[in-house]
Amino acid sequence: FFFADPTAEEGAESVGGLGWYQLVSTTEDMEEEEQTKKESDVSPVTQEEVELDDVGELRPITPQKHTEGKKYSVPDTLAVAGAGLDLLFATLVSAEGGKYIDGLQDVPPMQTLASFAAPVFPLLLFVGATLWSFLPWHRRKMFWTVLSFTLAAPFAPVTFRDGFIGDVLTSSVRPLQDLAFTLFYVVSGLQGWWTQNYSLDEAATPVERSWILRTVVLPACMISPLWWRFLQNLRQCWEYKKRWPYLGNATKYLLAAQVAMWGVFDPQTAQRNSLWLGCFVLSTLYQVWWDIFMDWELLELADGKISLRTRRLYSSPFTYASILVVNFILRFGW
Repeated sequence: FFFADPTAEEGAESVGGLGWYQLVSTTEDMEEEEQTKKESDVSPVTQEEVELDDVGELRPITPQKHTEGKKYSVPDTLAVAGAGLDLLFATLVSAEGGKYIDGLQDVPPMQTLASFAAPVFPLLLFVGATLWSFLPWHRRKMFWTVLSFTLAAPFAPVTFRDGFIGDVLTSSVRPLQDLAFTLFYVVSGLQGWWTQNYSLDEAATPVERSWILRTVVLPACMISPLWWRFLQNLRQCWEYKKRWPYLGNATKYLLAAQVAMWGVFDPQTAQRNSLWLGCFVLSTLYQVWWDIFMDWELLELADGKISLRTRRLYSSPFTYASILVVNFILRFGW
C-alpha cells in the first residue's frame, strides 16, 4: 500500500508533506531487502522506514536520527505550544483559575476568563467524549450493535464474546457510577452557573441530595451488569438444555446482586447487620470458589484430594499460589 498524492510526479520524495511510503511488501521483496542489507556496509536505515509524528502522521526516519539504535526527535513549535496551552487550560478550568497564575490574580480579564472557562471547558470535554462515542456512526455502529446483544439478554443468543462483554461490564461498576455522577454534576453546575443560585464549588450539594441519583441511577449502575450476566446464563441453560454449570454461574450473580442491592439502599444498617455480613462473606467465598475451580480450573479434585492443575503454562507453582491469594483479597476488597 502507498500513501501519496496521485497528482504528484513519479519519484517525488515528498508530496504535500507526505512521502511515498511502502507499508506492505511481498515476501520476495522482503528477502531481497534482507540480502541487500547483509551484502552492503550501508546503514540499514532507508527512506522506506517510517514513524508516527506528534500529530499521528507518517514521516520518514533519516539516518541522522539514529544513535546507537535509538530514535530521537526534537519537538516542533506546535508541539511545545500545544503543551503550554494544555497547562494553561488545565489551570483555567478550576473555579478560581486566575488565582494560581503569579501576577494575574487581580487582572479583570483573567478573572473573567477563569469564570467562563470553569463551567465551559469541562462541559465541552464531556460533550466531546459523548459525541465521539457515537460519531462517526459507521465506525461506532458495530460497537453498539455488539453491546446491544449483551443488553438484550435473555432474548439474544449468548456467544463467548457476549459473555466476555458481560464480565467486563460487571467489572466496570465503579466507572459507570462515576459517569452517572459526572453527568448529574455537569447538569447541576450548569444550572447553578446559569441561575446564579450557587457557585460551581457548591454544585455537588444538589447532586448528593438527588433522589433519582441515589435511589435509581447509581443502584442501576451497580445491579444491571450482574442482572445481564444472570439472564445470559439462564439463556444458555435453556438453549443448551443443561443445568450445570449455567445455573451455578447464574446463582453466583444472583447472590452478588442481592448483597449489593441491600448494601446500596441501606448501607448504614447493612454494615451492622450480622445477616448481611454473613451473606456478603458466603457470596464472596462462592465467587472465589467458582473462579478457582470452574473459570480458571487452578485446583483439581481427584480421589478426594485437592491439588494444583496438572497442565500448567508456568513451571513455578508460586505463580499460581500468588494468583489464588491476590484473587481472594481483591474479591473481598472489590
